[in-house]
Amino acid sequence: MKKLIYIVISCLLLVTVLCFSFKSKNQKKEPDLNQIKEQIENQIKLKDMMELDKNGLLEVCYVDSSKVKNFYAKINEVGVNADEIIIVEAINEEAAEQIKNAINKRREDKLNQSENYSPKDNEKIKKSTVNKKNNYVSFFVCDDEEKNKIEKIYSSSFE
Repeated sequence: MKKLIYIVISCLLLVTVLCFSFKSKNQKKEPDLNQIKEQIENQIKLKDMMELDKNGLLEVCYVDSSKVKNFYAKINEVGVNADEIIIVEAINEEAAEQIKNAINKRREDKLNQSENYSPKDNEKIKKSTVNKKNNYVSFFVCDDEEKNKIEKIYSSSFE
């Protein structure tokens, strides 16, 4: 009888451990925008960049703030170069798609503006993409080395 109780308890413990480990592997990790912002600002020199507020996000990126849960957006404040870092957490999947479309419009506008007066910036913008992952939309325009670092920080936040 003692042996049977020992076996039952062992089986229950094993099932419990397996359930918890299976659950934790299937959970999506949600990025922490404050942590991403901190890592980017500690690792990348953001010269002449200003942070956008919700009004700026609408004016510059055409993003409706009612669709936004959280965001981090920096653009060049002097207008001398095209550098931008934009990460937006949407309120849901549908809003994320709308935000992606709005930021794609921003990208197209930047391409058109830089086409005749700044070939270097135009190349940076051509290399950029607007990406959506879950409810997050990202857009990075900067030199390749900086862009690679930012993308690494961003993508690792989902792991």
